[in-house]
Amino acid sequence: MSHLPTTVDDRWQPAPAVRSGGSLLGALLAGIAAFVALFRVGIPAAIDSLDGSWTAVLSWAFSRGLQSGSDIVFTYGPLGFLIPIANYHPQTYTLYFAAQVLLGVTWALLVTRFALRLPTAAQLALALLLLAWAPMIMVDVGWYLMFALAAVFVQEDARSRGAGAPFGLLVLFALSVIALTKFTFLLLWLAFVGHALLQLLLARRPRAAAAAAAIAMALLLGLWTAAGQHLASLPSFFRRGLEISGGYNSSMGYTPELSIDLAGLTVLAVTVACLAPLLLARGPDRGRRALGAFLLLTLALTWKAGYIRADGHVCIFLGAASLIAFLAVALRRAPAPERRLWQPAAVAAISLAGLLLTYILLGGFAPTARNNLNFVSFSLRNLFTPSRVRDAYQASWQMGARQVDLPASRERIGGAGVDLLMYEQGVVLLNDFNYTPRPAFQGYSTHTTALARLNETRLLSADGPQFLLFKLQAIDAYLPGNEDPLAQLAALRAYAPVGYEKGYVLLERSAAAAPLQPPPAEQWREAAFGEPFAVPAAATAQVLFYRVELSTLGKLYTAVFREPAISLQVTADDGSTRDYRVARSRGDAGSLVSPLLPDNAAYLSWYARKHEVHPTTLRFLARAPALASLFAPRVRYALQPVDLPRKDLAELPEAARRSFYPGFSHVPHAEKSPVPPQMIRNLGEDMLFMHAPSMVDFVLPPGRWRAQGRFGLRSQAYAPGVCPSSDGASLQVFLAGSDAQPAQALFSRHIDPLRVDTDRGNLPFEVPAFDSDGRTPIVFRFSGGETPQASTDCDWTVLGALQFVPANAAAH
Repeated sequence: MSHLPTTVDDRWQPAPAVRSGGSLLGALLAGIAAFVALFRVGIPAAIDSLDGSWTAVLSWAFSRGLQSGSDIVFTYGPLGFLIPIANYHPQTYTLYFAAQVLLGVTWALLVTRFALRLPTAAQLALALLLLAWAPMIMVDVGWYLMFALAAVFVQEDARSRGAGAPFGLLVLFALSVIALTKFTFLLLWLAFVGHALLQLLLARRPRAAAAAAAIAMALLLGLWTAAGQHLASLPSFFRRGLEISGGYNSSMGYTPELSIDLAGLTVLAVTVACLAPLLLARGPDRGRRALGAFLLLTLALTWKAGYIRADGHVCIFLGAASLIAFLAVALRRAPAPERRLWQPAAVAAISLAGLLLTYILLGGFAPTARNNLNFVSFSLRNLFTPSRVRDAYQASWQMGARQVDLPASRERIGGAGVDLLMYEQGVVLLNDFNYTPRPAFQGYSTHTTALARLNETRLLSADGPQFLLFKLQAIDAYLPGNEDPLAQLAALRAYAPVGYEKGYVLLERSAAAAPLQPPPAEQWREAAFGEPFAVPAAATAQVLFYRVELSTLGKLYTAVFREPAISLQVTADDGSTRDYRVARSRGDAGSLVSPLLPDNAAYLSWYARKHEVHPTTLRFLARAPALASLFAPRVRYALQPVDLPRKDLAELPEAARRSFYPGFSHVPHAEKSPVPPQMIRNLGEDMLFMHAPSMVDFVLPPGRWRAQGRFGLRSQAYAPGVCPSSDGASLQVFLAGSDAQPAQALFSRHIDPLRVDTDRGNLPFEVPAFDSDGRTPIVFRFSGGETPQASTDCDWTVLGALQFVPANAAAH
């Protein structure tokens, strides 16, 4: 470290007047680059994506005046749909587009004013840096830097009475809009207002400070109410925001490769070193030190934004750190013979390294640059023609509505209230259902027990939704029962399946249920971290409660990086061992662990008493074995039985039974397989899985029929190296015979997808017309290949989209 300065150079570069035409042109180019990097026209309508669904819900909630902090509880605020990469929503697009123009212009003006202090070469460097960081400037980085630049000008203007007041009001208005998009930005807005008041007080302008505080609060509260929010909702939003922030570290943390953490620490250290001259400035001007502290706080927030969930989010920090470091070096530039060059060189190094890592993480330089250029080009071409974008995105909305149309569910639901578990809420909005969401509306966002209780209360209340669209799914390899755990249990206890369509089980409220109570103290047990403990066999379902603490080292690691992730290793009664992630912050909520229900197919099989899997032992492990020392040596747990209603398939009415065979026009009469048949998703389609040799038959009403469907082998069966000695499987379709009449063959085909590419996938087939007497079954029989030495382990046959139609009607 001997090359670093040993004394602090506190020379300060104030905002000068324009020195030359070249300087003005360079500043304008930097401002234009800033606008180009930030301004976007949004993206097409969400269908069933996670991120697209939450932006769509926020737009929908805004258009209906739902209250943030009570009706809607989420990381983002009432204006969260204004982020540059939000999905299109027809009711808010005009406001969205206007906000992008306003925020883009304000950002450009801030950058232009800042660039006026720079020499032409530095202005051009800033413009190039902004364009290079464009993929991340539109993802929070630009907004963080708006606060940073505004803080610079507050410090410089604090002693100038009346100077720049209109510009200051524009900037404060823009920052107040940003503050209501996301809770993190509300915290940064509060810090910024505090910084502005401090600068005015340091300049001995108490009246101006009081006026500034009044104007800032008036703007924020005015925007809050203009967004349809009640003033009484603001404390609740703030309280819930703190709750979410407290649990986010536990439930959403993602541990990257060690090199990513080390790269981030290096960039952080260099950026802090660049800020040191502001933080440690000599002399009586405390305003400079206050500015340095605010920039350091902004840097810390971007560090947490990037390195708690350290996947692509790290690029947020890398981009913000690069630009904050540039800003810090530019602020202390002063002509002097002994000017030191280590800071500009350091900024160049972390910027190049950060850009390299960012473009790698985003998918490679060429694809990222191409995608960004296309997005920029499309946005700028339509800057003055928003109606053209609206028309294009409205077409995408209508196309998405056709793609996820649920006509059978719509007929059953009518105008009744409906919610969706877990995170594909875009489907509800595109179907124009009467959406009645639980507060933490996406399953993974119930970061704490308190948020889980909030959702449970909503579902079990008298005004809870009559219907649920249910799709068991989880992010980050979580145990599905650990995401929105109490809402899931409420759904399983108080609702029953009545339909299945396009991957969604339709549940209807069928009973009242009380909130799940935590286990009494005497039920809690203790085990060593990493030690297996038994799950006793039980006639009922079982819910797992747990308390896993961090060691002192773990708490320090969490403060700097993120909370280390926990795995729950499950050994099941089918001989399998599975590893799921669980969140420490949801341990007291209770998570369904027995039966294991990883997806809808498992749920339906369990509900109909066809097939179920239960754990025999559990144990808690560090998801990254090297981080095991970050956990306390002992864990506490409790297993609590809970009654979950279910029925035999034969007890269900025909319409309900059909929901267990999605895509089938008729319910099977009989099934036979070495392992219980079950519905699975194979290559994106609902298929009935039966291990050959197996059969399923149907008894049809009298008449002449034809059939069509899809069959094949489960895709894993022909994955490389799984079953190299498999020789495929055959499907035969025939009318069953009797003593008086032989069987009537209708269709036969052998497939060998391991060796024949065209035999892969869910293959269509047609059965020619045949006569049914109303008693004789039509049989679909699967058998393995005939090669004696071939393995039968992977004869994983599937059958789906099976439609029987009268012979004089078209099959569909």
